[in-house]
Amino acid sequence: MRYRDLVSLKAGVLASAAIGLAERAPSAQADFASSDYSFTGGTCTNRVDPVTLVFIGDGAYVGTHGYSERVWDLLNGMADSQHNWRNANGSAQYASSHGVCTEMERQSASGDGAPRYHIRLNQTHHRDLNNHFEAVGTPHYEVDTFCGHAVPPDSATAGDGSGFVLARGHIKNDWLSAYGSGKLFRSDYWGNTEPQQQCNGWYAANSDGIVYWLETN
Repeated sequence: MRYRDLVSLKAGVLASAAIGLAERAPSAQADFASSDYSFTGGTCTNRVDPVTLVFIGDGAYVGTHGYSERVWDLLNGMADSQHNWRNANGSAQYASSHGVCTEMERQSASGDGAPRYHIRLNQTHHRDLNNHFEAVGTPHYEVDTFCGHAVPPDSATAGDGSGFVLARGHIKNDWLSAYGSGKLFRSDYWGNTEPQQQCNGWYAANSDGIVYWLETN
């Protein structure tokens, strides 16, 4: 499993290492850690969706997952003339932060049934050393197939990008439209480009390995 340590949040230096659940201790300059993917089970070993969004901010609701709850509310409040963002149901997935594998807390989607944009959220397990909260997201565009929901590859979207790339950009654009163009905090290359097999045999990937950071403040 691979983790991300934010070495200097403002300077934008990102380091990664191929390590297991017993991850390395954070340095004095860093304390952000998350898996690059979501997983099917509580051991965080079988990859499903790439992380392509990180939400970052100072304010959170009361409670263990207060920041992912706040991000979830903000997602559901986005202005989108074509979609009605709301609480979503979907299968449970898991993510790891600071060596702990847990079920992702919240889901939001642009509709009740596919085709739709869909995202799961996982709050990192404590604030970074700049006192920011973070929650990672695994957005994807999914369609109905004979075996259930599947994320289309680039070849099935007329060359517009896989469902992972489409959803990352769509949510980023909706977020900036709703909350201001200055809310794009940064973008990073994580390299989490491994194609993920869908139930119908498609392989879809976050082909450019880019992750957007969106501010909530």
